[in-house]
Amino acid sequence: MKKFFSTVWPPLVVFAIDRTPIAQQLYTSTEWFDDVMHFSGGVAIATMTILCAHQFAAPWWRHAPLTHRSIIAISTTACAAVVWEWYEFLSDQLLLTQHQLSLNDTMFDQLYALVGALVVVCIYTLIKKSPR
Repeated sequence: MKKFFSTVWPPLVVFAIDRTPIAQQLYTSTEWFDDVMHFSGGVAIATMTILCAHQFAAPWWRHAPLTHRSIIAISTTACAAVVWEWYEFLSDQLLLTQHQLSLNDTMFDQLYALVGALVVVCIYTLIKKSPR
């Protein structure tokens, strides 16, 4: 169980911050806060993917090309971003919230998540390629 929580903490932290009353206030008062949260979510999901893969994956993961590992981290983040946008859509439809302001907003939310994942993948690549 300890290994599990050592890998899933990044998205749990972002989700916990997202649910706080302060964050809810910032969504309405600060225009860019939503963008920061989606970027942070992308960072968190990509980080979790890499940590999980190192903790739980078969030995082939350590020997897989860095490109393949990067694609998996970005793909997982893309899937998580789509699932999150569906959550926002269903919340708007069923609970009459206003998470999705427009198609533009939704597409940029997904873009920020992917940019967050790209930042993680770039840092991961630099760490893996650096001489030890």
